[in-house]
Amino acid sequence: MTDLLEETGDGRADAALSGLARLGALPVSAHADVFEEVFTGLEHVLSSVDDRTSPPPGTADQDRDQHQDQDRDQDRDRDRDRRWAPPRPGDPRERYR
Repeated sequence: MTDLLEETGDGRADAALSGLARLGALPVSAHADVFEEVFTGLEHVLSSVDDRTSPPPGTADQDRDQHQDQDRDQDRDRDRDRRWAPPRPGDPRERYR
């Protein structure tokens, strides 16, 4: 079974997965404990990756500004379309014509 394992490229994940190499020397009844240890180790590795992958400073502000610009453009286009569309019966704009 351990012949199939490949390195992940992350030393911490590889260290966690190295516990699987013990399976061949253990009785099947002990395998669940090994799997639990490996799983817990991988969870710790993944949670630490989440902590390190926060966006660089300023990126969130740029994203927010870009979305605000898109929203403003959509509002402008919608308002322009509304101005040029003929009023429907019962439309409040009808009173001001």
